[in-house]
Amino acid sequence: MKIYLVRNGQAIKRTAWTGWDDLRPLTAKGENQARGLQATLESVAIRRIWSSPAIRCHETVERLAGDRSLLVELDSRLDEESGVEDALALLDEEAGAPVLLCAGRSLIGELLATFQVGDGDPGDLLCQKGSVWMLERRGHEITSAEYMAPREIRGKGAHTHRRAVLDIGSASISLLVADVRRSEGRVEPVLRERRSLRFGASLGEIDAEECERAAKGARLMQAEAMSVGSEDLLPVATAGLRNATNGQAVADQIGAALAMPVRMLSGAQEARFVYTASRIRLGIDKEPVVALDLGGGSLDLAAGRGAKPHYEASEPLGVTRLHAELVHTDPMDGLEAEAIRERVSTQLSAHVDRLRVDEPRCIAAGGTVRALARLVQASRGRADLESVRGLTISRSELGALSVRLRAANHKERMKMPTVRPRRVDLLPTSAIILMTVLEQLDLAEMTVSDWGLREGVLLEKAPQG
Repeated sequence: MKIYLVRNGQAIKRTAWTGWDDLRPLTAKGENQARGLQATLESVAIRRIWSSPAIRCHETVERLAGDRSLLVELDSRLDEESGVEDALALLDEEAGAPVLLCAGRSLIGELLATFQVGDGDPGDLLCQKGSVWMLERRGHEITSAEYMAPREIRGKGAHTHRRAVLDIGSASISLLVADVRRSEGRVEPVLRERRSLRFGASLGEIDAEECERAAKGARLMQAEAMSVGSEDLLPVATAGLRNATNGQAVADQIGAALAMPVRMLSGAQEARFVYTASRIRLGIDKEPVVALDLGGGSLDLAAGRGAKPHYEASEPLGVTRLHAELVHTDPMDGLEAEAIRERVSTQLSAHVDRLRVDEPRCIAAGGTVRALARLVQASRGRADLESVRGLTISRSELGALSVRLRAANHKERMKMPTVRPRRVDLLPTSAIILMTVLEQLDLAEMTVSDWGLREGVLLEKAPQG
């Protein structure tokens, strides 16, 4: 098991900070060290990233996590008040997989001492701000230890804008704070947060309790965005609110909590944002593209060649929605699988001719798409199971995975590598939806993009620079 111990980058001095200590952010030098860490560990496989709740630790590893579409998991067992036993217990939760911990100097020193790294006083060991200790652990023994000095990589200067998008979706509210340079198509994550919702399966009215919870969560995430220096916040709502009978009222209540309006996106707008972001992320210029985003409440598609799509479509074929409507057994039975295929085929039929012109390349985005891609990575024996950007999955490979997922029950799927609890029951449905789309559009494969709606919103709204 490989363990990466990262000390946070340089933060604002305690004497110059009047607020709560955990909210002290990185300085410009610390941000450069975070970029250096991102480069140092660029080709390293990491399964999970844990951080102390302190903002300076979170900011140190957020860009690295963003490269791999990982969430930074904040854990109080890594804060300055916790002991080394808590951190060791955390490591034991993920035995065997490469993991990263970001914390302050004292805790890293205690861990190195416990692991008996070095010949003398562990306080004498190098542990500069922004540095990494890479440990190889077998059982309770450390077999090798390597120190990686901090690197600094400067940002892109005055034309980089720190902005935040709050995506109120079908299954969650997601926050992305990023440094954006629109002229270069750059979106460098600074902070990601996610709070679960239950909008996706709603076919009618969103209840008052869930609405209140969403408004409160949005307000807390707004405060987090401002705490890391975001210049503004761009709140957008997607299919979960768009499809609800009281969706606009819910959006208005969330907007009141934020003291700013929530932009209700149409399905076509969602598709356009995904088209733009995925093309930029994968470096596609004038090649014909069909971009699809499989969300909880809708399936959004856009086709085109170049910067703007010539056709956009959106249908209520989200994975959470179809699963709630059509799947009632575990494992899924044949009739349920056929009902999903029939629903997707029927509702997609009006768009097929406009979407499959010019033999396009298919790009797929969305959380369940990435979850399926990680399973494909595992089946291929790939070491890095998290970095799925640019992964190409053939239709036959997706079909084989679909059969495997449908045959397994909840407990069996939970034992599959990379599977996470919040998506485990949606995976068979998502695989059938994607297979049906590929079949209807006569596409042999799809390429995975780890950028989607949120990155597209930030690229649209960022000033040119």
